[in-house]
Amino acid sequence: MSTSSENILGAAIRCFMRFGVRRTTMNDIAHEAGLVRQTLYNVYSSKTDILCAAIKFQSDKGLNQIREQWSLTDDLGKKLDAYFEHAIVASYDIIRASAEAADMISGHNSEGRAQLERVQAEKIIALTEILEPYSTAIATAGLTAGGLADYLNSAALGLRDMARSKQHLISLLGTLRQHILMVAEPDQ
Repeated sequence: MSTSSENILGAAIRCFMRFGVRRTTMNDIAHEAGLVRQTLYNVYSSKTDILCAAIKFQSDKGLNQIREQWSLTDDLGKKLDAYFEHAIVASYDIIRASAEAADMISGHNSEGRAQLERVQAEKIIALTEILEPYSTAIATAGLTAGGLADYLNSAALGLRDMARSKQHLISLLGTLRQHILMVAEPDQ
């Protein structure tokens, strides 16, 4: 991704957080990025295109941080902790920091929601990869690594959205972590 695209997406995210997706204009984004509006349109044809690219950019950034931490350990518990920290707690913090953030996190429109589904699918694939070495134990519970990864991602997102506070979220994620470890590493 080019530096100018990163600059635009960073500006768009700041505007979406400040004003919400609905109220943010292409002018707002161009101004925040230090560009004229036509330059912005040369890169992205619409606010929806920017929204989808921003969702992908943020997700890729988080997934890269997760994978980087995963590369440092073979411990499944630590890998789950990294996923929770960068994918769930970080998005919880973003939502709580701005009343307008939920608009972006929810995808705002059908194209944005479709992009969210794609990035969630990428996270499920990544989670499946870390659960694959435990496939035998997971199968004895009547599950597959992919099914458990999908459950893990969906449950964590649900916990994020329903938690009463950050501490409550961390506690709930700790319980989810223990359940996943009980299935993947029953003899530990």
